Amino acid sequence: MPDTVSGADAPSREDANRILPIDIIQLFLFTGFAFSYSLYMSDLLPGTLYYTSMAAFIIFAAARVAWLVLVAQPRAPLAFGKSACALFGAAAVLVFISIVQEINAAGDFSYTSFGAIIYIVIPVLSALCIANTVTLRLADVYMTVLLARYVFFFLISDKFSIEAIQSISWVDSQSPFESSFAHDLLVVGLYFVVRQKAIRAGLALAFTMLALKRASFLLSPLLIIFRRQIRYSPPPKSTSVLALFVVGAVSPFAVMAAYSQTSSEFFENTFGVDLDEFTSGRLSIYQLATNCAESSHAFGSLNICLSDTAFRVGGTTWNGLLHNDTLRVYMEVGLIGVVVYVAALTYASRTSRPAFILMMYAFFVLITSRLITHMSFWIVLFIAIALLERFQSSRDEFSGRCIALPEQEVRIQSTQRETK
Repeated sequence: MPDTVSGADAPSREDANRILPIDIIQLFLFTGFAFSYSLYMSDLLPGTLYYTSMAAFIIFAAARVAWLVLVAQPRAPLAFGKSACALFGAAAVLVFISIVQEINAAGDFSYTSFGAIIYIVIPVLSALCIANTVTLRLADVYMTVLLARYVFFFLISDKFSIEAIQSISWVDSQSPFESSFAHDLLVVGLYFVVRQKAIRAGLALAFTMLALKRASFLLSPLLIIFRRQIRYSPPPKSTSVLALFVVGAVSPFAVMAAYSQTSSEFFENTFGVDLDEFTSGRLSIYQLATNCAESSHAFGSLNICLSDTAFRVGGTTWNGLLHNDTLRVYMEVGLIGVVVYVAALTYASRTSRPAFILMMYAFFVLITSRLITHMSFWIVLFIAIALLERFQSSRDEFSGRCIALPEQEVRIQSTQRETK
């Protein structure tokens, strides 16, 4: 049974809920970073200002995490700490493999992989800082800020109107608001479903459906229907986590098999379906990407070559990005790189059933589309997972204290009886 905490060792409720000036500064920097992104994506803010606001928050977050680890040295493990170590470790391995491959191929190395791992490092730092510095009362405020920035993005869009909403075709999967922000909003919606914030959950999921990405559109109503099961379910079983890892690790080979000539002929002869058309041109993009496989030796390098190749061959750039991220990682850094990357993501999903659901969704998009460089998604995802882990650990601690106190009373009563 857990030990009881009393006296000077137990933080008071007032201390736990106290908001310090540094917390206000952090929230201010985060809010500026969040809304500058909406303005930047709407072409209403120069990129320089957006990147400045991002740098200000990330530098602040990194400094605060360093202070927590090196100076404060909390007795309890950091929320999201183990997951952060796994993700940082994966980033380091991806850079190491990239450098080795580039040196073997050309005798020198570029800094491409250093730029690519930014999409891992910045989200992890954001989540680690927020989950371990904010009060539990303030945690929901951060997720509300993220929800507000997406709603703000849609509202300031010149496409947003009643007529535009009425023009959405759910059957044909067409919407003037179609956006990759659907992935982000789904995460925010699930977070508020778990936190039992009905209005914010409904708003997030409604805008998820407006953004009209097929998978998130179908999943949104299910989160409402099965909200009770999601809230009160235990953490995922180790076999489920292992199965998710296996799916991610073998996915590049499954996608290459699906894109093979044999599969194309099978679809054509059996169903009369053009595989390239069925996959929205993904097959053609993959075939172009194979021309870059021999020259792409660093994490993040394939799409650089593919963009140049697509423009040179077809004069277009729409097909300049491979729409299968796990396959892209395999083509860049091989099987070891895929395994390490997938393992780190899978490890982060182990803490709760909502985290596992979100990571399953992330894997689906990674396998079938582009997500690695969608930084806003990873920021939202890791913050949500980290905060849910923080809430879970707080509940466990509270439960442990409540269980321990009756045992202590029993021992006291037993001693009193023996004395009599």
